[in-house]
Amino acid sequence: MAQKRSASQRQNVLADALRNTPDDSVTSGSKCAVERIREQMNEETRALLNQRIEDVRERRQIIAHGRTGGVNASWLARVLTDNGYPVSALTVQKHIGKRCRCGD
Repeated sequence: MAQKRSASQRQNVLADALRNTPDDSVTSGSKCAVERIREQMNEETRALLNQRIEDVRERRQIIAHGRTGGVNASWLARVLTDNGYPVSALTVQKHIGKRCRCGD
């Protein structure tokens, strides 16, 4: 069972964690699933996917959190999966947020 920490102990642990900043470089040589999917597409389809990724990125900046309709990571993952490119919404979301292995 985890030991309870006092408020000052929690602050010290948090401060230590924040001091240790992660390296910005890609830690793995492999590409994320979205990038691997893009490589399988022809130029026209890849351009459409890239446009939809940008649409979701722009939309995320203007739509209030909690809104789930329209063009979003879940929709994009569903479209890709339904058309033979299985990928999770979380993977797409990480790619859109530039928090994936490829950082794109």
